[in-house]
This record gives sequence, structure tokens and C-alpha cells, in this order.
Amino acid sequence: MKIKLNKKILHKDKELTELDLLDCEQAVIKSGRQSLLNDFSKAYLIQVAARACKMPVELLESLGAKDFTNITNLTQNFLFN
Repeated sequence: MKIKLNKKILHKDKELTELDLLDCEQAVIKSGRQSLLNDFSKAYLIQVAARACKMPVELLESLGAKDFTNITNLTQNFLFN
């Protein structure tokens, strides 16, 4: 399932106009960290955030707890609103 973004995101001269949530889900499954409810899974949410930022997921996973939680909460809010 692809989400077409209402507003283009520019990051390091790269443009993001859509996000494929099924690709994110597959990445989580391959990592072995699958959850029954991906929409609430930190592994899934950080994967979505990493894809949106076009950054390696490992970079976001290395953040401190407060920043990591903030990013996953913002991602979840984005998906539900």
C-alpha cells in the first residue's frame, strides 16, 4: 500500500512523494521483529520513519530513548491522522 504524501518532503536534494507501507512491513518481517499489530510496533514505526527520511533504519535505531520514542510517536500520529 502506497501513501501519496500531501506535501513533498525534500531531504538532502532527494524528493519524497510517497511511502510504501508494505515494503516497510516486509523489512520488519525480514528482521524477525514482527508484531501482531504493526501500527503500534516500534520496529515498524521506525522503519516507516527511516524510509520517509531516506535514512538507514540503523541510524534511527541508534538514537536515545527519548528521541526514538518521539520519532515513533510522530510517525504513528502521521499514519492515524
